[in-house]
Amino acid sequence: LVVLGGLGAGLTSFLRHLTARCWDDAGPVHHVVADPATATVPLGALARWSGHVDRVEPTASDLDRVAAGLASGGALVIVDGAHDLDDRSALAVAEAGRRGARLLIGLSAHRPLPAPLAVLERDGLATRVVLGPIDDTAVTRLAARVLGGPVEPGVVRTVTSSVGHAPAAVVDVVRASARSGALRRNGSVWRQVGSLGVPPTLVARVEHTLAGIDEAGREGIDLIAVARSVPQAIAVDVVGAETLEALERAGIVEWIVSDGSGARAALTHPAVRTVRLARLSPVRAARLAGQLRVAIERRGATHPGQVRTPDDRALDAALALQHGEPWDATDALTAARAAREVGDIALAEAVCRAALRDHDDIPVAIELGELLIALGRNVEADELLAALAPDDPADRALVVMARAVNLAYHLDRVDDATSLLTDALRTSVDGDWEAELQGLIGVFELVRGRTVEAVRIAEPHLGDGAGRHFVEAATAAGPALVMMGRSVEAADLAQRSLDARLALGEQPVLADPGLHALIRSLALTEAGRLDEAVELGRFVESTAIEIDSRQGQMWAGVIVGRALLLQGHFGAARRSFELAAAAATDLNMVLQLRWARGGALLAAAHIGDLDDVRHAADALDACPPTELGLMASEIHRARAWAAIARGDRRGGAELLRAAADLAADTRQPGLEVIPLHDLVRIGLVDDTDRLERVAATVQGELARWRSAHGRALAAGAADGLVEVAEHFERLGAIVLAAEAANQAAWAARRVGMSSLADVARSRMVRLLAQRPEAGTPSLAPHPGFGLLTDREREVAELAARGDASKAIAARLGVSVRTVDNLLQRVYRKLGIRGRDDLRALRHGGSAAVSAVGRD
Repeated sequence: LVVLGGLGAGLTSFLRHLTARCWDDAGPVHHVVADPATATVPLGALARWSGHVDRVEPTASDLDRVAAGLASGGALVIVDGAHDLDDRSALAVAEAGRRGARLLIGLSAHRPLPAPLAVLERDGLATRVVLGPIDDTAVTRLAARVLGGPVEPGVVRTVTSSVGHAPAAVVDVVRASARSGALRRNGSVWRQVGSLGVPPTLVARVEHTLAGIDEAGREGIDLIAVARSVPQAIAVDVVGAETLEALERAGIVEWIVSDGSGARAALTHPAVRTVRLARLSPVRAARLAGQLRVAIERRGATHPGQVRTPDDRALDAALALQHGEPWDATDALTAARAAREVGDIALAEAVCRAALRDHDDIPVAIELGELLIALGRNVEADELLAALAPDDPADRALVVMARAVNLAYHLDRVDDATSLLTDALRTSVDGDWEAELQGLIGVFELVRGRTVEAVRIAEPHLGDGAGRHFVEAATAAGPALVMMGRSVEAADLAQRSLDARLALGEQPVLADPGLHALIRSLALTEAGRLDEAVELGRFVESTAIEIDSRQGQMWAGVIVGRALLLQGHFGAARRSFELAAAAATDLNMVLQLRWARGGALLAAAHIGDLDDVRHAADALDACPPTELGLMASEIHRARAWAAIARGDRRGGAELLRAAADLAADTRQPGLEVIPLHDLVRIGLVDDTDRLERVAATVQGELARWRSAHGRALAAGAADGLVEVAEHFERLGAIVLAAEAANQAAWAARRVGMSSLADVARSRMVRLLAQRPEAGTPSLAPHPGFGLLTDREREVAELAARGDASKAIAARLGVSVRTVDNLLQRVYRKLGIRGRDDLRALRHGGSAAVSAVGRD
């Protein structure tokens, strides 16, 4: 077995763990450790086994004797650092393998396997395993295990930006930071209170990785570390083409490409940059920064008029930091925002902290607060913002708003956030700032679930159509209007607020333009303009990924996932919601985490895989509680569909009605209409009058055809259901269309309209071919199941799975005669002869088709 591991992957630990867990033979175990020191000595790594062999020029018989010793007794030979084996040691190990020894070979990634061992792999005698990086979720679990308690999301982001996702490197930094006090327990949760250190163990790992790199290569590594990334032409000038090629072959340097900037040289492993920067003296760091500055200026002189990209501005910021230059506040803000734009939040934070060391500046402090919030270090951000006491009214308003957003969204203290804004309105702001703070109070009313109050507060500030206060008010009013069923108005308002936000340019403590685009996407979804909604949402999502905006990714994942659900792309919707949940976890945004987990459960339930439904339901149950109630009815709806997927239609229906009642209680007909239509989708028509009343108050075609669906099913109108299916398909709601078509086929069969039934069924088959993963009850081979009473359906399900009448009677607490009578009613309604047909219907077999045809 050949195991590859990169820097900090824990290769040595893995080899030991694998041996302890998997080696249960009685044979001996030989540990061979190769390193750069043994690589220059023939049989140097095998000194313990080579005895009196001549180390200068061992003979073939010497190699044979060493191999025999290694293989004796069917031994396990563990080679740690196989890339550093000298040729003769590699030959001896390979020969031991041929003589019956089991070989466990640890190899550094990006380093070749010695030729004699590579032959074993080429001949199919060895299997290769790669220890790759772990994801953020695994890093979170690992850090919690090391520390003995949960960690703030910001800790994970800081650790991974420092050393990447290699588990051993993560353990190094987390342990050392806990010992130094940089990580400290706050209640039950560990949070960051200082800069993470560079422990000796991590230094040793990096130095081992760099063993064999010559002086020119190390100089090149340090130059790139100082700069973060270097444009290709400048890298070639200052590092040299041959050195760059050698570093690339060794896996130390990689080439990254960003829009408008061309190829740039960067270090492959964040840990290499962290360690090399920590070991640079200020004098040497300044010298390297100056060297790069000269090269940049020379290149600029030969290419006048070249456009400066965010990457270029971030490079300038990195060099200025290393040069120890004082920061002007305006320059610091420009540099920090450029660093954020290219996804280097750690650089942005360093720039802000350097500027604040030189002088106090409120805008820079606010920028730092927003950076800490983006990193998930929310307690630290609140402490920073609470300590600020600006004199300027505008600065006071910005500080209050930044702190309020952090309290409400990230620390789940919406009452404190609202009180903070209310106090500021009484004492310290006026004019447009007063309007903006009122707009933010409207946003908080929105996230509480008080949509009517949110619109009432925001409405007076929507007339201007420009300025920060209009944008903030629209942030509250847009989603609230969607929930209230006024999605067409909301889409128009979101477009105007998007235009106004773009006109404002870069702004502190104000949501990015992408949020307004996503509010429009949400409104378009609920209005039934699904293709437009997905296209707009995907654009925002791709932009958020490009600039590494976790908040943008979170919002986009939730909004796009919702549109994909309506389109019937359930697998894609679930992935979108899961990505949103990961981002919400990073950002410590509890309300949005619940939305994302609820959406993932809805998607899983519509697919119908019960294992996935269980896992998604467990994830939703594990979400922390929150006092924020926006879209709480959708959480009920997710749990309802989980029950339906498990076969509990009665329980699902109760939850759907509870969801509708909750939306009605909070005066949100835009949400109330959805669970009422879900009842129709599972064949229940008792609530269709209510569905029609509510849908009449909701804007957009989607609500209109939801209402028509209920009316047609209640009347048993096959032609009406066909019309509904046609319009759902036109809107892009493919699964809703397939469900209506299937119900139309059954309704037509019942009244002898065979031709219409065949047309409707063909439509359903064609639509399902576009959404093969859909698995809702109304897509079952025989939609007549939806017309059974709850008790009839219960008995039918139990009989279809093979339970005898006596067993069914005992389970339900009724007599056997009652069970048999219920089954007879089921057979009549479904037009089938008995249990065999019932089982066929349940499993979608050929008998199911014939049974439908007989009705």
